[in-house]
Amino acid sequence: MNQKQLSMAIHSAVFSSLIILGTFIRIPLGPVPIVLANFFVILSGLFLGPLWGSLSVMIYLLLGALGLPVFSAGGGFAVFLGPTGGYLLGYPAGSFLAGLISRINPKRLTVLLLSAGLGTAVIYLLGVPWLIWRISAATGEGVSLARGLLIGMVPFIPGDVLKITAAAIVARSLNRLVSHQ
Repeated sequence: MNQKQLSMAIHSAVFSSLIILGTFIRIPLGPVPIVLANFFVILSGLFLGPLWGSLSVMIYLLLGALGLPVFSAGGGFAVFLGPTGGYLLGYPAGSFLAGLISRINPKRLTVLLLSAGLGTAVIYLLGVPWLIWRISAATGEGVSLARGLLIGMVPFIPGDVLKITAAAIVARSLNRLVSHQ
């Protein structure tokens, strides 16, 4: 392992830890809590790039799947089958996409904002349909897309706009300080 790989592995481990910490900073809100974890998921892609960023998220998911209580609903594989499972599965894709697009110019704020926004959208793209499916299965009633969006996306938009903006600003500062691209 060369110096750059070692540095990236350490950064990736740090981001896995930050995602875990972000999970514990939460506000309960129905079946899907507001958490700070998705801020770190997107920031990992913006700062580490698509591969190392998504790897840091995969480490987080693996730790949770193995039973460590790192998710808002605890730990273990069963959490992936609950209402937040789709969001969790969207995390690596969101980090990857944010990292991939941000490589266009990782020091330009508009590129980072677009990258973070699209990465967040991917998380919703996987999370909301999963939530609809889980609520429908639990209640025995079909849940419309509109209701699913009202439960699993709309309440989170104001906070996510703040998290997207903050992630872009922090990433721009970090990318100016550390050149590992």
